[in-house]
Amino acid sequence: MKLEELGAILAERHIPHIMRPDEDDILIAYPMKHYKGSEGQRDLMMRMSISENEDLVKFQAFLDYGLSDVQLESKQILFRLLLMVSLRSPMIQFEMLSTGSMFFVVEAPLRDGELTHDQISLCIESLVQPVDQYDEDIRHSIRMGVSKLPLHGMVVHEMMTDLLDIRLSEEIESEEDSDEWI
Repeated sequence: MKLEELGAILAERHIPHIMRPDEDDILIAYPMKHYKGSEGQRDLMMRMSISENEDLVKFQAFLDYGLSDVQLESKQILFRLLLMVSLRSPMIQFEMLSTGSMFFVVEAPLRDGELTHDQISLCIESLVQPVDQYDEDIRHSIRMGVSKLPLHGMVVHEMMTDLLDIRLSEEIESEEDSDEWI
């Protein structure tokens, strides 16, 4: 499957997009109900690309909440919340770059053939729906520094928090152990 074919499907679905052949990707500005970017825009910016091996189509939704370095503590709480959203949402992965950029990602395999119109719509909706659904919770965690998950998610949230805390303590211990050999 080629970018041009993906672009044609998006055009048939009336999804606004920009083909960027020099970048080997397609940019999508998907209209949202609740979500607003850091500058007030009501579009979720997404990027579609095909892997080098041409075996995956990757959909990346940029989560633009305008975080600054000052909000470092909020980033950790936000990271945990977004990780929980990705665990609760089928198909979604969460990525946070060292720059602070955050993405929800869906990857669709191409090994067995081409993606259908419905599969592409499903991939896009798999990104759009949780962003709109959890927008208020995400903004609350940024503003208040506290995760506001529904009660039925608290058990999983506590489990993930414990796992992340254990991993962090293990990393600190391994750094201390490595100092003993120097």
